[in-house]
Amino acid sequence: EERAETVGLLETLYDLEGSITAAAEKLHMHKNTLQYKLRRIYERTGYDPRSIRWSSLFYIAIDFYREIRNLIGEEWKLTMRNGMREFGSGDAADMEKF
Repeated sequence: EERAETVGLLETLYDLEGSITAAAEKLHMHKNTLQYKLRRIYERTGYDPRSIRWSSLFYIAIDFYREIRNLIGEEWKLTMRNGMREFGSGDAADMEKF
């Protein structure tokens, strides 16, 4: 959950060209709160997400994170659908829940 929030925060920041004010507004938080969260990312990673030098690294990480989440999601859906077939539940309505 924390990872998804961090990815969303960084994605918003970069989509808005690094504008702290615009990103804070879009994320519905005070800009000092956003600055604090960005500082915490720096403390955890050693890379400052506000720096143009490291923004490409974070952008690639965001893209990778999204791609992995999509792959895992698709694999999970396949597993669930196959598992439901193995247990004899072929009800299309049940499978659509996944």
